[in-house]
Amino acid sequence: MKYTIALAALACAAACGAACGAVLPPYELECEARRNPVGIEAAQPRLSWKLRAEEQSAYQIQAGTSAAATGLWDSGRVPSPETSWIAYGGPKLESFRRYWWRVRVWNAAGEASAWSDAAEWTQVPADARGWKGGWIAHPDHVLRSGPLPIFRKEVVIDKPLRRAIALVAGVGFHELRINGQKVGDHVLAPAWSNFRSTVYYESFDVTVLLASGANAIGVLLGNGFYNVAGGRYTKFTGSFGQPRVRVQVHLEYADGSIADTATDGTWRVTDGPITFSCTFGTRVASLPDGIGRASTIPRGAAPPAWKRPAANCARKPARPFACSRRFAR
Repeated sequence: MKYTIALAALACAAACGAACGAVLPPYELECEARRNPVGIEAAQPRLSWKLRAEEQSAYQIQAGTSAAATGLWDSGRVPSPETSWIAYGGPKLESFRRYWWRVRVWNAAGEASAWSDAAEWTQVPADARGWKGGWIAHPDHVLRSGPLPIFRKEVVIDKPLRRAIALVAGVGFHELRINGQKVGDHVLAPAWSNFRSTVYYESFDVTVLLASGANAIGVLLGNGFYNVAGGRYTKFTGSFGQPRVRVQVHLEYADGSIADTATDGTWRVTDGPITFSCTFGTRVASLPDGIGRASTIPRGAAPPAWKRPAANCARKPARPFACSRRFAR
């Protein structure tokens, strides 16, 4: 019923627009097939939009570094019916920069629409060479099913923060947390790949998760098909080694200064609550909570103190790894 009403409303709007001689503006703008994405690595992102009614005979795109979506690039009027995968054609884009864009179109009669609402994307490094930090792993772990490591690092926010972008790549699986709160709603991330050449990563806007003062950044790892040392696939011989992770949190402050927190030998690590992990299951144990008491750790959870700033629950420094991997989203 709601779908029928929505279609009827759209049809009425289109009819009114035609009757009034107005060309309706484009809508549902996308960059690389995503709405307002955080984490575009393409040098020339491809832009798309939808039309409400009339056919398009031409378009014009504008892009900028503010919500006005102007000042950086103007395509000019381009005679074309294409509405998807239009490559950005402006100056070179900067990593961790936020860009806005908008579009207007012309119909067959040469009448122009109003400008669309502005959409945005955030650029990130094009490959692993643009990341800060490196791969880290538990210093004592060898090829085994568990216990799995948990990592943590504290970062202090000592002035007004404008924006924070987190990049995380963990093999086999990762889960990023900030001050105890899981980042994103994904599970079993990143997606499987041929680890010999490609590791997928995730990017997030984590501004609202960071507070003034000390903050705890934590990562849980899972084996996935990167480290197969037991369980249903015990005869599998293609393991790549122990789980490891690479993280970069890029901080942009209101005064224009920037800072980066990235994985290195200063991160702390300890055994996590997952004592066994394979693709089809896990086993969780009880662990000390890091402040002298014993507690039962729910499935998928971690020692409570591990989630808080100023805690001493991660007992060892992580071990840096030299790991040449081409990143891909």
